[in-house]
Amino acid sequence: MNNKKALKNQGSRLRKAIKTVWGGVKPEPGQSGMAAQTSRQPEAEKEIMQIPQCIFPWVFLGLGWGKYGVCCNSYSMDFGDISQAGQLLDVTRDIFNSDSYLQMRASLAKGCLNENCVTCPQRTYGGGGIQQIVNQYTNALLQIQDEAQRYRARDNFAKGVEAAVFGKSSVEHAPSFLNICCGSACNIRCKFCYNCRMEYDPDPADIFKVIDRVHEHLIFVQLTGGEPLVTRAGREILREFAAGRYKFAVRLGTNAQWTDFDLLKPVNLAEVQISSDGATKEVYEKVRVGGDFDDLIQNIKKFVEFQKSKPYMVLRLNYTVTSDNYMDIPQAVKRYEDLGLFVTFNLVMREKDDPQNIKERPDLYEDLLKYADLGIEQSGSVFTRDCLLNIKKTIQEKMLTQEKQRSDT
Repeated sequence: MNNKKALKNQGSRLRKAIKTVWGGVKPEPGQSGMAAQTSRQPEAEKEIMQIPQCIFPWVFLGLGWGKYGVCCNSYSMDFGDISQAGQLLDVTRDIFNSDSYLQMRASLAKGCLNENCVTCPQRTYGGGGIQQIVNQYTNALLQIQDEAQRYRARDNFAKGVEAAVFGKSSVEHAPSFLNICCGSACNIRCKFCYNCRMEYDPDPADIFKVIDRVHEHLIFVQLTGGEPLVTRAGREILREFAAGRYKFAVRLGTNAQWTDFDLLKPVNLAEVQISSDGATKEVYEKVRVGGDFDDLIQNIKKFVEFQKSKPYMVLRLNYTVTSDNYMDIPQAVKRYEDLGLFVTFNLVMREKDDPQNIKERPDLYEDLLKYADLGIEQSGSVFTRDCLLNIKKTIQEKMLTQEKQRSDT
């Protein structure tokens, strides 16, 4: 009984903490929502940060490769067929409480990780826990201009977090975040990318059928690819967003090789994530085959200028560390932070049979740790430093495992 009472009290405190941190106060232009809000509410933030496990299965719905997903790394699992979206009556009942979702939540609540969790690239950021949600997604909520949408989305998210804390398998709330893979079409071919090796061209009508059933509760929709700006679905979705059909915020992932600011200007953008895997022309164009480094830099500068018309929009650069580009880490930190971007680093998703996967290159471990340290010294961002520290942790764990295996033999 005491344990149940303690858990109930924790759930009550968390609901209060979430509503305190996400109270709807706008940050100052150019300042992230998290920086603005939690500087005023440190105790509330501390309460939220104590949630240990990944909460994606309680708040996230992915649409990609013809399937629904519980996270970006789960499309190989059976969570349902998007082409059957026309038959949906209730997303919470028919998808969010499907057998696959229930099993995933029950497993995570017990601390059990399946194969997809073990290989999850988000573990580089410290997992899909509440800290990542707070650090990266708060600005999206504050970006929502419509007050009714903002408070509905906040309260729906609070229910999701509470359900995660209680370890509930069955839930009554809707997804808070949608991740939409707009298709595999892309204007470049990255050496480590698996998306470009598959054919995927979703029907935008199926995607809108899902959005229409949950949009009132969404904090944001994230568009990925391929390259969303060159996919059929991506451009059609952005046109609908630009027309003001929905009130939630939008996050866009792009390689910034080609941009359409006329299309993007009316969109309620909370974040633009630009992918770049090199800080020099030689390294960038070696990794991103068909890409032009000079075009990238020019378009980044255009995005920085574009940001002035959207003062709450975050510009982030994501750098995938590979066996071809690890030596550019310190230069990447300096170059892109000097341009005004927030920089994150991650490792190649695939665990095996990928020559770009530096996790499987023991001969490069020491050099990678050295360049990661130089990047940490160079960065002015705690989030960038945390990404590099987590990469170091991953590699150091690999080194310890190999050392143990050698000693055992």
